[in-house]
Amino acid sequence: SSYTSLEISDGGWQWKLVAEIPIRIAGNELMIAVHRDLLGLAHGTIPLNFEFKWADNIDDGSDSREFLLHGDAAPNGRFNYRYQE
Repeated sequence: SSYTSLEISDGGWQWKLVAEIPIRIAGNELMIAVHRDLLGLAHGTIPLNFEFKWADNIDDGSDSREFLLHGDAAPNGRFNYRYQE
């Protein structure tokens, strides 16, 4: 099993580790498992409803222009994914 980091912004490009979370890759699909507690939401309090965008290939997060040259995002442009419980 593989893991990745769940981090929270500590202001600007400063990041703080929240937890290591499991990931699974199957074909062209990437699956992650994030417990509600890690998001500060107790089970059953409110339905989850959030939007997200995937970004990677950023060498150094200190200069946002680096992402324009070397980064990648999904979905493209101003679009984003939505998860509703």
